[in-house]
Amino acid sequence: MGSRASWMSKAWTMKLKQQGRRAMLAIGLAGSLFAAGSASAVQMTVTWDYGAFDPASNHGDGATEWVESNGIRITPFWATNVGTALGGFSDHAHPHRDLDFRDRPDGAQERLHAWSKDLQGIFVSIESGARFSVLSVDYSITSKDSQNSSVKRLPWAYAVEDPQLLMTEDFDPTLNPIESAWTAFAISDFGAPQIPWPNGPRFTRTISGIHGVEGVFIATTAGLVEIDNLVLDVYDVVPVPEPSTALLIGLGLMGIAARRR
Repeated sequence: MGSRASWMSKAWTMKLKQQGRRAMLAIGLAGSLFAAGSASAVQMTVTWDYGAFDPASNHGDGATEWVESNGIRITPFWATNVGTALGGFSDHAHPHRDLDFRDRPDGAQERLHAWSKDLQGIFVSIESGARFSVLSVDYSITSKDSQNSSVKRLPWAYAVEDPQLLMTEDFDPTLNPIESAWTAFAISDFGAPQIPWPNGPRFTRTISGIHGVEGVFIATTAGLVEIDNLVLDVYDVVPVPEPSTALLIGLGLMGIAARRR
């Protein structure tokens, strides 16, 4: 009798474990339905080589926006009287898309610089509205400062010999100190001789901390910097099932598991 009771006890324990596994499977399947909305990243690169200007964005100073063929929009900005109460944005922002970059057969890149008390740069966004992260960018430091008073750097807290690439989701030109709105990424020419633009040596800077943004401003503290091959991780959102539908399916699976008990 004792051996039979022991056997029945073991069989009951095994059955409970099987039921537990089925229930966990049902819960897992239901959870996976909710997780279906998580984003998958697609890597895209802005080369300034393959795309076109958007004529509709003309503000009177030339075609002012560059749209890459992969759907990345480059909107230049021109911030005036930066760091003062008069700070604002000019309507005449225009891209500085330079050609004939050394060792680049297709050859275009974007030029970032200041303009007296103003700051010129770009705003990057995705036509579809998708969010993205910035992974890396190629750069060439043309001038840490400038002999031309018109394009001299602004009074950054960073020294002339300590140039930075700057990125931020939101830029208020009235903020003072002016670097307070930006995340800075140090760049260096590693002792390379200064070569007149656009043919200076090119380096790659890895970017971290710019994640899941809908757009990003990019500028520099140096007098003149060329950038190219801006690499982004673009998040392609997967449709999420209606919560009620996912819940009903999940409960149905759990019911199947329970019925088998």
